[in-house]
Amino acid sequence: MKKNLEKLLKFGPLVFCRADSGECTKMAKEIKNRLTVRSYEVDIYGHVNNATYLNYLEFARVQALQQTGKSFVEYVKENIFIVIAQANVTFRNPAFIGNELEIVSSVAKVGRSSLVLQQDIFNRTTNKQSIAAEITIVFLNEDEKPVPVPRQIQSQLGYE
Repeated sequence: MKKNLEKLLKFGPLVFCRADSGECTKMAKEIKNRLTVRSYEVDIYGHVNNATYLNYLEFARVQALQQTGKSFVEYVKENIFIVIAQANVTFRNPAFIGNELEIVSSVAKVGRSSLVLQQDIFNRTTNKQSIAAEITIVFLNEDEKPVPVPRQIQSQLGYE
């Protein structure tokens, strides 16, 4: 524990530690995506519906995966299924029609067959954070058994 803390202090606040080995390294790169809130994404109160934020997060994850050089479909062809095991979302400030949002995604933790993404949505129109989310992704084979996080994903997202 002390050794990991020393590493944390050495690297500063932007670090992550592997669940399997406890090894700490600099945090993976941030991937940013922007979008504008559309009229059909708001609820009766006039702000973005809570379920819509999950779609925004999925959009950002798909974009991030494409940056690794493979799509979801290509992983499925290799019998690797990428699924969400857990989604913890904290809603902070509402967004409205026409607001420009920025979704910032980065890897917070890597396990043997899972990774945790930190995804934050910032409202660039109001300069306030709309949501903070922690998404746990697991990698499974066709028998729904865990498989290791693909090396290509690890290296392209900056945490090999």
